[in-house]
Amino acid sequence: MNETKRLQAVFESERQEQVISVLREQKKLHESEIERQEIWNYSLATGSILLLVIAILVFIQKRERDNQNKEILEKSTEISQQKEEITQQNNQLKETFSRLFILSEIGRKITATMDENALISIIKESIEPIMPVDGFGIGIYNPRSQAIEYNNFIENNETLPFHIESATEETKSLSVQSFLDDKEIFIVDVKKEYFKENKQHISTLLGKVPQTAFFIPLRIREKPIGVMTIQSFEKNPYTEDNLALLRNLSTYVSIAVANANAYKLIHDKNQSILDSMRYAKTIQGVLTPTEKSILNQFSDYCLVYSPKDIVSGDFYWLTKVNGFTFIAVVDCTGHGIPGAFMSMIGNMLLEELINQEKHVQPSKILTLMHERIRKLLKQDTKSKNSSKSNKDGMDMILCRIEKRTSALYEVAYSGAKRPLWYAEPSHTEIHEIGATRSSIGGKQRE
Repeated sequence: MNETKRLQAVFESERQEQVISVLREQKKLHESEIERQEIWNYSLATGSILLLVIAILVFIQKRERDNQNKEILEKSTEISQQKEEITQQNNQLKETFSRLFILSEIGRKITATMDENALISIIKESIEPIMPVDGFGIGIYNPRSQAIEYNNFIENNETLPFHIESATEETKSLSVQSFLDDKEIFIVDVKKEYFKENKQHISTLLGKVPQTAFFIPLRIREKPIGVMTIQSFEKNPYTEDNLALLRNLSTYVSIAVANANAYKLIHDKNQSILDSMRYAKTIQGVLTPTEKSILNQFSDYCLVYSPKDIVSGDFYWLTKVNGFTFIAVVDCTGHGIPGAFMSMIGNMLLEELINQEKHVQPSKILTLMHERIRKLLKQDTKSKNSSKSNKDGMDMILCRIEKRTSALYEVAYSGAKRPLWYAEPSHTEIHEIGATRSSIGGKQRE
């Protein structure tokens, strides 16, 4: 029984050891399973994290790519807009350059025009290809009549008669309003906007009533001098570019009008001076010996007389007194009118000394002329301002010819800076008799 218990105890011990061994194996398996599960879980977590990271990276990359695409699209749109703006600006620059070129060409033409009558036609012909011009005119303010004066106003290619628009009437015309207020007036419907309230102006209007009218003041140094107007029988045919061109053109027109007025004034004064000089030439011609009077004293003669101007400071003089024939050739200081005045003085003194006082010695006559010119021109007085002192005088030759026989003549000569040349009969050699080194009159060392 004890053996049985012993065996039973052994069996029980072995069985427990087996159970323990199994449990140990199961524990190992369980731990291995747990370890494997942990590895799997870790791998799964790592993979999930990796996938999440990849997903995040892909998302970020996609978002960046989308942002880049958006930026590219925005930049492309911006570039397209900029390109369109540049194209528009380029077109505007081309249009501006074209307008400036047209304006420059028109300005060059009209500022080169000195004829006020031709000015209006040139302007009209220049702007007709750009805009409709049914009526065009330039009105100039006349302060004496206190009115705007229109000369050569063109309507439908016809020149209208001269007319004025008074600035003193209570109801003033559009031209006068523009001038007095110094501002532009642009009316699209003239009949409706102006003549409806100013019917009395229709009866005084020259030509047809326009549908559209534009009035621009003309200024020189900010001072109004008149008005330029362009008109059309159409309703509002002018663009803003047309009006801008006309505004700029008004500056050239103002200059051209001022130039034309100045040229006319200069031309009129010059014509007056020329008329006076031509009349002075007539007077000077009366004092010049005629061909008949010269041939009465000489059988033949040669005369070279070529004045630089209409009237001359050079003259020749001839007279016969008491059997003596006197002939003088005189070169006065200056040309033109100053020289002509001196020639009148010289002519007067020769008449006085020879024909009236009967002096016959050429040297004495020249001496007296010298003294009297200095006295007449106040050259014998001492001037405080030597730069303003009178230094005018003349160089001359005076010959006295006396006939002794039919073949013998006696010549007495005196010259002031002008020698005498002569040739003997049947000889070709020319001889010279010298003159003094002093002129007649003028400031000299005495």
